[in-house]
Amino acid sequence: MEHVAASSRRGILAIIALFSLFFFGFLYVMALGGGWRVFIYVNGGILFLAALGFFMRDAKSFLLFMVVFGITFGLGRHVVYERMPFESVLFSSGIRIDSVDVVLVVLMGYWGQAVARRQMKGPAFTLGNPIGALFLLWLVISIFMSMMVAKEPRFSLFEAFVMVKGFLLFLTLVNNIRDEKDLRIVVLALMAMGIVQATYLVFQFVTKTTYTIYGGLVTPPGGEAGFRSPGFYGGPDTHAVFLVTIFPIFLAGYLVYTEPAKRFAALMAMFLIVLGIMTTKVRIAGASLLIGSIVVVIMTQRRGWISFKKAAYLFTVGAFLLVLIVPLVYQQFTTRLYGQDRIPLMLTALNIIKSHLITGVGLGNYNFDIDQYIPVQERGKWLYTVHNQYLLILAEQGIIAAAIYYSMLLAAMRRYWIAAKSNNYLIYTVSAALFGVTIGSLPHRLVSMYHYQQYFYLYCVMLALAYTLPVLSQQVAKASGTRGEYKGK
Repeated sequence: MEHVAASSRRGILAIIALFSLFFFGFLYVMALGGGWRVFIYVNGGILFLAALGFFMRDAKSFLLFMVVFGITFGLGRHVVYERMPFESVLFSSGIRIDSVDVVLVVLMGYWGQAVARRQMKGPAFTLGNPIGALFLLWLVISIFMSMMVAKEPRFSLFEAFVMVKGFLLFLTLVNNIRDEKDLRIVVLALMAMGIVQATYLVFQFVTKTTYTIYGGLVTPPGGEAGFRSPGFYGGPDTHAVFLVTIFPIFLAGYLVYTEPAKRFAALMAMFLIVLGIMTTKVRIAGASLLIGSIVVVIMTQRRGWISFKKAAYLFTVGAFLLVLIVPLVYQQFTTRLYGQDRIPLMLTALNIIKSHLITGVGLGNYNFDIDQYIPVQERGKWLYTVHNQYLLILAEQGIIAAAIYYSMLLAAMRRYWIAAKSNNYLIYTVSAALFGVTIGSLPHRLVSMYHYQQYFYLYCVMLALAYTLPVLSQQVAKASGTRGEYKGK
């Protein structure tokens, strides 16, 4: 009887499994007819779950890689979306769920489970101070001020939604990057991000295609400058900022590591990224890249990783390459009025700042009340969001929130500098690279919005690394009895 009962149960389970298979198969086939977006979401979800199952023994490493690498594509869907009545690009024009958000929720669940089972090494929770406290304070003040003064508060909420997600990403990373292995996973994800974006930009430039992740053959940006690769996001400027951020990691690795295979791979990656930046034709990106690279080379020489002779050789090669690209830069400056078309934007932003110095006009509200602040002599000219992050942050968030925001940036720079004193190859490479990136970004922000939603996620990753790098450096130093000495390469 027991055998018969067991056979009956197995038969019932088999029938349920069969009907479930047919049901989900029917849903899958129906989904395939729902458009390319649904096709990507469904198959991407299947692949993600399959990979998660495959790497289940080391799920944390897989999730860390995916939550960072997922920023590469910006794949997501608007739950709420509003079209703008003006020609401009807002930080956020709706409520959007990204692939990064989905992976982040899974990673947070894994983190919570590890805490509940007491499997975490060290403290179960940290805010990541001082950066975490500044980040949280910036969120609270900027959102509170915006709710008081915003003409269109729903757009402030749209931007606040992204900012809160960024803070959760920061918080999750600082609590899950616990050792050198975790750091290496995140760095590999950043490297993969740069290579994939650069490859697609070059592909677009060669084939003159403008297909983006949003599914549209967008109008190729460029005008008089010629074709500019729009990348995954449809915005050359956004991708240029991404690539400028990733490049110094490969440069620092090339300088520090001695294995021929690693150096060759880093050299090829740098060449590809430079090509990718050139396809965007973002002129300030070249200057930012140059400044950041010079900082990395000087730091590496001063720390004793390379000789003065090698540093001088690198500067000579860099000067030679700079001479080669001068004709391209000259053509860009002669065919386009650089800066003159943006002067009205800056004057308008200054007028807004003078009128709303303390509170700003509210997150995401820059363009909604702009007409009355345009200088009389500039009326009727190009109207767009100001291409200057300093002025944009001041105009929208006010001087208090802006001061906290840039204090957070300075705090991150200080921690990169501290971590760069480590003798650990990996920690030094990332710390020096991100310090150089941040220095190079300072002039870049003068002529760029720099406040792009997808880059904000990457910026949150950088802030998380600013906290974890000195912590890991101290751990390695205690383990080895030196200043973060590491025997391997």
